[in-house]
Amino acid sequence: MPGVHVPTILFDAHMDEIGYQVTHIQQDGELVVRELGGFYGRYYLGHVMLVHLPDGRSIGAVLGLPSGWDRPGFKWPPALSTLNESADAYVGTDSRAATERLGIRVGDFLTIPKTYRPLLGSHFEVRSIDDRAGDTALIETVRALGPDFARKYPGHQVTFLWATREEVGLEGAAAYAARVAKLGREPDVVFAVDMFVSSESPLETRRYGDTPLGKGFVVRAVDLSHVDPPADVARVVALARAHHIPVQYGVTGGGNDAAVYTRYGSNAVALGWPTKYSHSARGGIGYQGRRRTQPHLHPARDAVVRRIRQVRQCAISCIRALAGFTASGDTATRRVSGLAYPCTLPLLRSN
Repeated sequence: MPGVHVPTILFDAHMDEIGYQVTHIQQDGELVVRELGGFYGRYYLGHVMLVHLPDGRSIGAVLGLPSGWDRPGFKWPPALSTLNESADAYVGTDSRAATERLGIRVGDFLTIPKTYRPLLGSHFEVRSIDDRAGDTALIETVRALGPDFARKYPGHQVTFLWATREEVGLEGAAAYAARVAKLGREPDVVFAVDMFVSSESPLETRRYGDTPLGKGFVVRAVDLSHVDPPADVARVVALARAHHIPVQYGVTGGGNDAAVYTRYGSNAVALGWPTKYSHSARGGIGYQGRRRTQPHLHPARDAVVRRIRQVRQCAISCIRALAGFTASGDTATRRVSGLAYPCTLPLLRSN
């Protein structure tokens, strides 16, 4: 109807992961690689990698150890210098021609192999849970909404975005945000689903990243790229608790896709899972609570399924809660249970 504002919501998760890219093939067959994403590459040295070829094949490689590792007095790890260091990768060849015969070319990508390893109780570790957990939560939300979403939730416009290149500067989400802003279709509210670096450790301060594993998903209130509006944090926490979903909120480092939407006037809230050893060669994540509910699932896998379903339920609750958004003309004051959000936001359609 003319003059009636349709609430517009976007859910974002990123598909990329940190890793390396081949920049040069040396005469002895070794690869010179550069880091993609923010991490200290010296913690990766000596680890097995996979070189991903354009035809879908992957070839094993080993990152070279730092100079002097075999000399007396060597200390591991060496002193950290900067992010984005280059490294060498060995694929078992002794010449550039032999490496190229494997199909490896400059520009190919390297990642850490992924192996799910259950730990004690309902904890586990696996590389690249950042952000496969978020991607899965969005997929499950779409499935739960179903094909008759428009009939069940009239007057809502919802977009799900699986973004690229988050780890190298939020580039995919930034490109999308700029495109819809140019079309005058910015979302009212953005929920970015990602990880949350927890400081759960006997040696770390509780003033930063204090979100224990197993105590629920996290509203990522503050990080180095973005600050959630306090009223939005309170609202999401209240929604989760009203639906008996374990929830925390906290402050951490790093960045997330929510940051790129606020420059165009959107409210943005970052959600995530508490994890340990983020952006390392191993990523740890864990949940506590009920033991296995299905006999074929390990407790940790069962817990992953439960947590994804909880975030899915929270996402659906947020969609339902936005039914009270109203607008008049170009400048909208959106009221949700007494919370006001003055901003200028045109319509966003699902696409």
